[in-house]
Amino acid sequence: MTHPGWFQRDRAGKVMYAVPHREYFAGFDFSNPDLRRYLVDTMCRWVERFGLDGMRFDDSDITPTDFLDEIRAALAAVRPDIALISQAYDEFHHLAACDLTYEGGTREMLRRVAHGEAGAREFAQYWNESTYGFPRGALRLRWLEDKEQPRAGAVFGHDAHLAAASVLLTMDGVPHILMGQEFGDSGWRDWTVLFEDWRLDWSKFDHAAFAHFSALIKLRRRHPALRRGATDFIDDLPDGVIGMVRSLDGERIGVYANLASTTAALPDGMGVPLYARGWDQDAGSLDAHGCLVAPLR
Repeated sequence: MTHPGWFQRDRAGKVMYAVPHREYFAGFDFSNPDLRRYLVDTMCRWVERFGLDGMRFDDSDITPTDFLDEIRAALAAVRPDIALISQAYDEFHHLAACDLTYEGGTREMLRRVAHGEAGAREFAQYWNESTYGFPRGALRLRWLEDKEQPRAGAVFGHDAHLAAASVLLTMDGVPHILMGQEFGDSGWRDWTVLFEDWRLDWSKFDHAAFAHFSALIKLRRRHPALRRGATDFIDDLPDGVIGMVRSLDGERIGVYANLASTTAALPDGMGVPLYARGWDQDAGSLDAHGCLVAPLR
């Protein structure tokens, strides 16, 4: 009402938002310099007043890249270590504006491997294409569950979800865990539940799933190779098994995740496991939906 020129309008002059299924939102008209100045000044005040160390830009694929660059410069002047997350899959957001962009292709490829629709070779090909299509060192926010998506357990199945989490939490990038995912909450539908009286269902707490997530997160924190190391995929593994080597400063860690519903034999050459689920050391086999994280000899 007070600044009608700050909003997008359709041909009939009605306020609109250029994203499907968001008819009740009002979209900013970023061509308006007064609007840009107001938004930047507001964000700077938030950082100064509340000590915010980061911001996430929703639907940032419809925000002009030059405005994201402008926001970054202004916020960095207030707080140099500010972290900006872009909810988009745009490589250009990494050039000057954002530290993280979303990456949902990993979830889809893991789903395909778990369902027998693709193999480890296709997974590695996707990783290479998505990694080298972005600026060097660009961090991707990888997820198995996102606010737009159903629970991973519904997509993968309970045990295959845990195997997929083994890959997510030992990969490069930044793993994203949606609230409740780590203990098997099943009440989440998609982001629309946030407009309801939604609560996490603590009565469904899955202690085994929580222990699995916790162990992998601790391992990731303890071993920099799992966070920042180079990634090399392992060839010639049984169907449904994804294997990779994460290496940094002389440390080489092998990661194997069996997304198939059958037991798989793994090659020799591994040291004492750092973490394992469903691993038979004597037989050298990995149970269905099991995982193994071990230093390489």
